[in-house]
Amino acid sequence: FGAVVDEQVIGAKAAGATKLATAACAEVDSCSQAAPVFTADAAALGLTDTGVVKVSSSASDYNAECIKFVQDGVDFVQISASGNVGATMWSNCQDQGYTGIFGASAGSVEGDLIKVKGITLAGGINGFPWWVDDAPVKEYRDVLTAAGVTEAQYSSPTMTGVWSDLQLFAKANATLSDAPTKTETLANMFTLSNETLDGLIAPVTFTTGQLAANRPCFWPYELKDGKFTNPLGGLKYQCYPAT
Repeated sequence: FGAVVDEQVIGAKAAGATKLATAACAEVDSCSQAAPVFTADAAALGLTDTGVVKVSSSASDYNAECIKFVQDGVDFVQISASGNVGATMWSNCQDQGYTGIFGASAGSVEGDLIKVKGITLAGGINGFPWWVDDAPVKEYRDVLTAAGVTEAQYSSPTMTGVWSDLQLFAKANATLSDAPTKTETLANMFTLSNETLDGLIAPVTFTTGQLAANRPCFWPYELKDGKFTNPLGGLKYQCYPAT
């Protein structure tokens, strides 16, 4: 939870934003539950947080909210609501003269939101960036393309996360008996130490009888003019607080 909020604010700073706001869904209290962490992160990184504006997914438009963002000098709006809300709000805010960035992180960086024409997004993702040219990522794209998976489908941190899970399991279980058991496969997973899958994940170690160590790591990104970039370059990731 902490890292998902951290990556929002770090992504905002990496994209050059200085004054932040959050548009949170009004229907579910948990949409704005991260507000205290978001505010604390902003303060720690020298940014200004103007607070949460609650928005309804059934609203006909978000012009009033957009006008407030412009009047307050906000240059980064974290969308803690559905992708449809973000898409509509982006259109409305452009009409009202908003020139800043919208924030989306983790599993929300996919689908219709990233297809909105002209949208500028920033934040962080928890699966490796699918657009970079590092060898293990090229393999990911090649395998899925050969299997008939479209670019729209594999351009997703959900998909890259699943791929990493499967690769991790495959590496640990390179050899299995003819009738593998849970005990056997679990024992194999405990052989993994500082495993990175050639850069697809932050180092992971599994130890028998212990919880895996917390890894507050993610890849910052920016989407501008229809093109994704990682400000750190390639498969480089960021952990916060730094380890």
